[in-house]
Amino acid sequence: MNKNLLFYTFLLLFCSFISCTNNGNSSSKKAKANVKISFDKKNGIVSLKSNDDFNVDYTLKIDDFASTRGSFNKKTNINIIDVIKNQSGKLKEISLELAKKNNQLNICLNVDEGADTTFVFSFEADPVEQQTVNFSGIGAKLVHKSDVVNKSDDLKRWLYRNKENVSDSILTQFVKNYKVLTSKKDNEYTVNTEIPIVHNLKGNSYSVSTDIKSDFYALIACKKQKDIDDYVEELVVNDFKGVSTNTSSISCSHKENPQGYYAIMLLCINKDWSYKQIPLALVGFDNEAPEKDGIVGVMTYDPLSFKNGTSIVIPQNVPDLYGVASVEVQNWSGNGLECTCTFKVFFHGDAKSAIIHRTKDLCYYMDYIGWEQRPENKVILAKDHEGAYIFTYKMHFEEGDNIIPITVEDYHGNSSKYEIMINAHFVRTDTPNINIDNNIYN
Repeated sequence: MNKNLLFYTFLLLFCSFISCTNNGNSSSKKAKANVKISFDKKNGIVSLKSNDDFNVDYTLKIDDFASTRGSFNKKTNINIIDVIKNQSGKLKEISLELAKKNNQLNICLNVDEGADTTFVFSFEADPVEQQTVNFSGIGAKLVHKSDVVNKSDDLKRWLYRNKENVSDSILTQFVKNYKVLTSKKDNEYTVNTEIPIVHNLKGNSYSVSTDIKSDFYALIACKKQKDIDDYVEELVVNDFKGVSTNTSSISCSHKENPQGYYAIMLLCINKDWSYKQIPLALVGFDNEAPEKDGIVGVMTYDPLSFKNGTSIVIPQNVPDLYGVASVEVQNWSGNGLECTCTFKVFFHGDAKSAIIHRTKDLCYYMDYIGWEQRPENKVILAKDHEGAYIFTYKMHFEEGDNIIPITVEDYHGNSSKYEIMINAHFVRTDTPNINIDNNIYN
């Protein structure tokens, strides 16, 4: 009896252990996610939605071109084009393979290590063509960056070097694919010709060629979107008086005495106040003379930003429009009639020259010999000196304040004058009275 009771007790404990073990394994095993998958064929967007409260892993493959993996909670969207664009080092190869496959992409999606889901995506390469606008007038033509980077000639050269002799139809599709895959969300423009530097655009007119039809056409040199908005508002308030109705001769508006690099925008305005703005050209305005003191360093220019993500990128090798021309007297010595002055001259940016004016007041005149130092203008040119230029120059100082006039100029014809003040004090010892007795024989 005791043996049977002991046996049944042991059996009961063993079954309880097995049950607990199975329950433990079941609770530690991750539950399968319940994910809804949808595919937007037009835009190439894969959407994943889950009602579970845990992260769900996924892997997406696009033929042999690209792949991505990640995890999401509740929902996520995967953009097929963005996944391909991330393969930045292989975009020419991908563009060509797409063209050879008639732009058909096989998409394979695996969610939570379950069964694969496949899609076929027709990649529509229809690059956004920029408005074709040509003009004659002052300014470096702005070119969309896609036009600069994605030249057909460059892609043909790549095909030749890689021994890919393709048909004209594949070549055309290859170029389109590459333009789309290298396009950016922002709308960037730049220049590839020299930018003219002017003081203003008064008296200049532009002839513009465009297919855009509108009631009025205007040009404005501007740095930001608010410049355009304020300008159009004034045109509306003034009933578009004086605004051109054709593109054969358009004057360009800008603020008084502008300084810096400005974008010239073509505005195509309608009577209902709607308008389009097209980046046309880049021009530099310089109306500021070199400063006496200023910040010295490498001059950089931020892009000019406008609506719709339009950005005008200013190259970093453009001519300087700001400068410093510093002239100072470090020390001087002398008796007043003739003083030796140590000058230090420093140039930076677009500073061209400095002139030290030795006026009549800074020269000493003697009746019996004339001018000890003659009045003259000492010209120091920036092109002749790199860094600080230190030299001595003779002048005449009077007791008290002495003014040395300085003129500085930049390479664009802007000049300014300033003065250096030298306060001079001289210590002179009077000659002692000496009595001489000539009656030495008395």
